[in-house]
This record gives sequence, structure tokens and C-alpha cells, in this order.
Amino acid sequence: MKRFLLIFLFIFSILTACVDTDVGDKGSKEIENKDEDEIEAANEVVDLKLQLQKADEEAGVTIENNLIYSSLAEAIGADPKIGMKNDFSLYPYDIAYFEDGSTSIVFLAINRLDKGMKNVSFDLTFGHQNGEYIFENVEVYLSEDQVGVIESNSSVPFVLDITPEDEEIFEVLTKDNVYLKMTNFYFELVE
Repeated sequence: MKRFLLIFLFIFSILTACVDTDVGDKGSKEIENKDEDEIEAANEVVDLKLQLQKADEEAGVTIENNLIYSSLAEAIGADPKIGMKNDFSLYPYDIAYFEDGSTSIVFLAINRLDKGMKNVSFDLTFGHQNGEYIFENVEVYLSEDQVGVIESNSSVPFVLDITPEDEEIFEVLTKDNVYLKMTNFYFELVE
């Protein structure tokens, strides 16, 4: 059974709109409606696409032949508007169990910027608001060699290994008690 835990957005920029109030009463209503339509169109979020990591694609992995990718594609299909325009966010999806006995949390890196991004790095603190963290200031680096370019309005998964104790913390996280913080955020834009 698939479980969709939570969506956490870390907003780096907010769209703002200014309305010209220096117009006479007669023309003011028309201009306000036009501005509202432009604002609405500017804030509309297109459907999110799922990308394969560059290394996975080179290894022959497809969305159809990989359980993690196919589960993520289904989750995105159920909510293709996740993430906000002009924003980078993380979506902690679920725990992945691997054949070698290791476990990891699968995250989706979501790029809602107007351009692609590569070599994304940040320090991640993630866990419970009470101070029980799964990751505390852990350096995350999504290199172009491994991940590729995260295209505009696209997402790419990455995993971070966890211990059984970390898994216990993850299992009790809800939208009301979760703590997610990214610091030292860096990336390169791709034209």
C-alpha cells in the first residue's frame, strides 16, 4: 500500500503584484480586473513532471521498470500541482527498503523555477519538532553528474540512508509535528 506522508514547501521567493491605484474611478475597475487576470495567470502552476536521475537513466532504469519511480509517478499524477511557482521544495515521500537490508528516505526535489537547476546543495535538518531529528545539518549535494539538470516544473528523487531509530521517528511524523529546514542553499541556473 502506498502512503503519501506530507508535502513541505520551503519558499525561497514569493510572487507579489502591484496594482496601479492612481487611476480615475471610471477606469479603475477595468484595470483591477485586468491586473487580477494577469496575476492569476502568472500564479498558475503547470503540472509537475518526474525525471529520472541521470545515472539511473544511463543504467537503463525507466519509470515503468522501477518500483520507486513508478510509485512517485503515481503520486505526482494524483497531485500534479505540488510545489509553488518560483520555488524549490522537498517532498519527503516514503521509506525505501533495499535488497541489501538498508533503508532510506525517498525525497523529491521539486524545481518550480522558470529555468533548470544543477549542482544543488543545502544543509538539511529534518525530523520531529520536539528536537528528535533524522537529519541534522546534513549536507545534501545533488550533483549534475549523478542527478543531471532538474528541469523547470520537474522533480527528481534522491535518497538519504537512515537507521532503524530514524525510521521510528519518520513513522510518527505528521504535518503538525514535522520540522524541515534547509540552509546554505546553493544551485546553478541552466539557460
